[in-house]
Amino acid sequence: FLFATNDISSSTRGLVHEVIPYIDVLTAHLDDFQDNLSLTSAILAAAKRGRLMLSKYYSLTDETPIFRIAMIMHPAYKLSYFRKADWPEASIQEACRLITHEWTTRYKPAPAANLTGPAVGPSTGEGTTRSWSCTVQITRSVLADRDALEAYLEAPPLATVKDPLAYQNTAIKSGSEDPALAHMALNFLSIPATSVDAERAFSRGRLMVNRLRTSLSDKSVRAGTVLASWARVDGLVNKSKAVAFLGDKRGA
Repeated sequence: FLFATNDISSSTRGLVHEVIPYIDVLTAHLDDFQDNLSLTSAILAAAKRGRLMLSKYYSLTDETPIFRIAMIMHPAYKLSYFRKADWPEASIQEACRLITHEWTTRYKPAPAANLTGPAVGPSTGEGTTRSWSCTVQITRSVLADRDALEAYLEAPPLATVKDPLAYQNTAIKSGSEDPALAHMALNFLSIPATSVDAERAFSRGRLMVNRLRTSLSDKSVRAGTVLASWARVDGLVNKSKAVAFLGDKRGA
């Protein structure tokens, strides 16, 4: 429990897609404790109580589709995680419905525009040609485009992917994934599981604005707070560019 709490509360982790796997691991440990009759009655009672609390928190993840969508957007999980965890098929289909609805209503690109215009038809045999109005749909390939989400779900999970955010960023740069689907994945995979980072940011802001710095503008406070928060994550901020920018601003 201590490891899970510390890990989920750190700045570099604690994302929504990690919540359900953590709960599953803790639940398995508590089940082992409950089945171990050699333990004292106090420990067995505590394990039972902890199991009930985890079940309560697990049920709360059903109140929003964010947890399930984030899990499915993890390339190493997709739908296979739920099946391995023995989720009811009805629950898995509901997760499919939720992610499909989110994809089609918010992220899926609009259909290609239809162009209507004259087309040259076959010869009439009298030295003239016959024209008619036809509809031409512009597609990215000769074959009909395949829905990106369907293709993603049908492909097997990538068990080697440990950092889904890095994977999606690399996929966008290389063009190996549908950009709209990758954008959706990044939006859900980057959602923090707790308010720890936000609370830390507010604490830094409070330390920044003291009685000796009351003339700071709201823009400067916001920029300084965000920079201080992001600088704690390795690779997120180019520190050399930030130092050079601040040096130029100071010289100006």
